[in-house]
Amino acid sequence: SNIGTENYTGCSADGYAVIVNGITYDESNPSGTEILTNTFGCDSTVTIDLTFNDFNNGSETYTGCSGDGYSVLVNGVTYDESNPSGTESMSNIFGCDSTISIDLIFNSPSSGSEVHTGCNGDGYAVTVNGIIYNEANPTGIETLSNINGCDSVVSIDLTFNSSITGNEAYTGCTGDGYSVVVNGTTYDEANPSGTENLTAVAGCDSIVTVDLVFNTVLTGTDVQSACDSYTWIDGNTYTASNNSATWVLPSVSGCDSTVTLDLTITNSNTGTDTKSACDTYTWIDGNTYTSSNNSATWVLTNIDGCDSLVTLDLIINTSPTLIDFTNGGIYCQGEVVNGLVAEVSGVPDFTLDYTLNGNPLSISSSSSSIDVGSSSGEYILNAITDNYCTTTLNQSQTIVINPIPDIPSLGDDAVYCSNAVPEAIQATGSTGSYNWYVDAALTELIVTADEYTPDMILGSYTYYVTASENGCEGLPAEVSITFKDCQIIIPTAFTPDDDQVNDFWELGNIDDIYPNNVVSVYNRWGNKVYESDQGAYNQRPWNGTFNEEALPAASYYFIIEFNDNSSQNKTGIVSIVK
Repeated sequence: SNIGTENYTGCSADGYAVIVNGITYDESNPSGTEILTNTFGCDSTVTIDLTFNDFNNGSETYTGCSGDGYSVLVNGVTYDESNPSGTESMSNIFGCDSTISIDLIFNSPSSGSEVHTGCNGDGYAVTVNGIIYNEANPTGIETLSNINGCDSVVSIDLTFNSSITGNEAYTGCTGDGYSVVVNGTTYDEANPSGTENLTAVAGCDSIVTVDLVFNTVLTGTDVQSACDSYTWIDGNTYTASNNSATWVLPSVSGCDSTVTLDLTITNSNTGTDTKSACDTYTWIDGNTYTSSNNSATWVLTNIDGCDSLVTLDLIINTSPTLIDFTNGGIYCQGEVVNGLVAEVSGVPDFTLDYTLNGNPLSISSSSSSIDVGSSSGEYILNAITDNYCTTTLNQSQTIVINPIPDIPSLGDDAVYCSNAVPEAIQATGSTGSYNWYVDAALTELIVTADEYTPDMILGSYTYYVTASENGCEGLPAEVSITFKDCQIIIPTAFTPDDDQVNDFWELGNIDDIYPNNVVSVYNRWGNKVYESDQGAYNQRPWNGTFNEEALPAASYYFIIEFNDNSSQNKTGIVSIVK
């Protein structure tokens, strides 16, 4: 038997079909199974599987405004306002055609206008796009959105024609008979002024103002005031007040007028402006003077309106100065502190304003050398005032008095044997650093450290230690260290034969020198044959026996433990001789 398949993949409506065993398989009948007889008379099974992929159709649409620059690229073709529509065929992922329709719409913008013609002051106004257009803001362009969402441009043009104004003026004399008719109204001496409204060619009001002046022949008084002298219209110069002189004048319209003079004459003044200032002074003349002056003058106007000559009488005083401010520094408690001194120049007496640690203080002195003080703290000079002037200062000095460190603690005096390792002497109980000296005058410095280990030299030595901090050294503490020869004699052999001579292994005064000693003795095989009681060797010295049995003549190994925390154990060989 045979098993086979008929497979196909294509696109919908491509017309593909296959006939198997007399059955047509196509897009409407895409799959099935058929049994055939092969050449050997055996059944053959054929499986049919036809696949028809669908086409894809789509569209690209857009609605905008003309000139907005929109474009789209489809299948390599650019669609925009100049090429707004078309159809493109493309292959989808199955290789089947896909049709895309492009339809771009570009709506056109619209435009309009708002026009008005009126007269100034008629109150006309219109609001466009939220902006008020009126006589003060008559023209403009506004952009709105039309029903298509595109710009709509509105032009505003408001015209306000001006009203026309005019005058009808006349100046004459009383009784000259002048009159004029305006808008049907007669204007004359009895009706000399008024306002008439006419209509101009633009339809706006035209206002005519009528003003007729009829001067009369009058008498008057010319009131004048002057300084020192006055020349009147009559050509005379008056140096005193006058209220009787007269003069006849023609008026502007040719009408005579008699004028009587009423003149008041006032006199100018002179005076001296006495001033005193420090360093410089700017006077009313605008000049700045740096030295005394009694010759400068200036002209002012007095209360009567006349010139007043003022002479300057100026004294310029030199402001005091700070020449030096010295003696600040760092001291140790108990040292003599040099007081701060401010050297100043000027005219006595002086007043010095300053602060000490922020507290305001003041000193008065007749001397130019001012003792400011010697207390610790920060001194800031603020101002110096002499008999005339004050100068602002900003100078500072600081006096620092550091405390003396405490006397160190050193512990007790110590005695060491010459074969002992001395302990380091610890300095405690103070602050800063510790200085070690070998002389009471503190001139021979050994080391600066918290501790010191003395060298082993036989004899007694005194060490002096001070504490130093911030440059200040305190009083010394002292400690005495003694090194002595504490060696014991260790015999290398003895004869324990009960002859009362050299029967014991004698170790001298070991118990006195090393009160915690322990002595042990071992035979050649490492067995302990003797051990003393601690600190009591001389009470039971080794007599050459073990368990009260005499040991043979031989060499024995010993260990002497001094147990004084400084001496090293002693080991060696001791022999029994018989």
